[in-house]
Amino acid sequence: MMLRVKRYVCFAFLSLQLFCVACSQTPTNDSAGPVTLATDEEVQGPLEPHWVDNSRYYVSDVVGSVADSVDSYIADDHREVDNASYLRLRVGQTWQEGGHFITKSDIRFKADFPRTKDTVGIVFDTSPEEFESLEQQNRESGTGDQSIRDSDTATAALRFSLGGAEHWSPNLDVGIKGGLPINPFLRFQFGRRFFLPARWGLISKNALYYYYQDGGAVQSSLSFIRPMANDLVFINKQDVRWVHDQRLLTFGNISSLTRVVDDRIMLTYRAGGFYEQMPDPHVTSYFIDFSCRLRLHEDWLYAELIPSMTWPEEKNFDEIAEFTLRFELFFKN
Repeated sequence: MMLRVKRYVCFAFLSLQLFCVACSQTPTNDSAGPVTLATDEEVQGPLEPHWVDNSRYYVSDVVGSVADSVDSYIADDHREVDNASYLRLRVGQTWQEGGHFITKSDIRFKADFPRTKDTVGIVFDTSPEEFESLEQQNRESGTGDQSIRDSDTATAALRFSLGGAEHWSPNLDVGIKGGLPINPFLRFQFGRRFFLPARWGLISKNALYYYYQDGGAVQSSLSFIRPMANDLVFINKQDVRWVHDQRLLTFGNISSLTRVVDDRIMLTYRAGGFYEQMPDPHVTSYFIDFSCRLRLHEDWLYAELIPSMTWPEEKNFDEIAEFTLRFELFFKN
């Protein structure tokens, strides 16, 4: 009993320390306008080139030039245009109660082809959501995801932007999943944002996909959003997912409160639960977590500190403490 109390005290103390460090960076001012991003150069003045920046610029140039060359070839158009291609790399380590460590990493690449009038693009992802449960998709820590992604889960696809559906932004992905046997797939996505009374907003995201080897599924999410202040936002997200071959219907409900402390620090508090309907409707897990997101350098290098508590069904709803440290890099032209 005393060990459990000590665990909770240490966990609460860690979360409080993160909160205090973040809040001490800048005084709160509810009358101030929305926080905007300031670059290191704006804060500190012009900086001398550094090997980190040079490496980042090199990778970004490669990402942009490859996408631009393909776009120019497809469209037979050599005009200079802005290109929104990017490469995102995330690497994280999660400590889990009991001395377990979970390493998670993923890469996502999106090639933008503006000369083709946004009708086609390329998407590469080492951790597509289709192969994750709702809990794995929504959790920031290592819970529910005990393995490192490998080439067998990676996907590459051509993305076609479809017209004819005003405001819904439909697109169709035609691609292939890594590994053998060959596993081609189709993925159709569409979404829309609604503006509701009393400053509420609603974002709807929907996806239907079919993999030749893995079968098909349908997933939909509704996010109700309301700004509480210039630097404070409340979000309630509800997910539902149907996996056809498993005849499995799952649900997720997550509420979060996000506060932008300043142009470098963002705090998010979350609580949620996940449910299944087989064999009878039941709770599979519920959780609370706290995320402190730090912008370390310019607009491309970030770190996240995430303490969390989970109560999973497979552990008879005994609590599991976790702490995640994750770095995120963006390379864009």
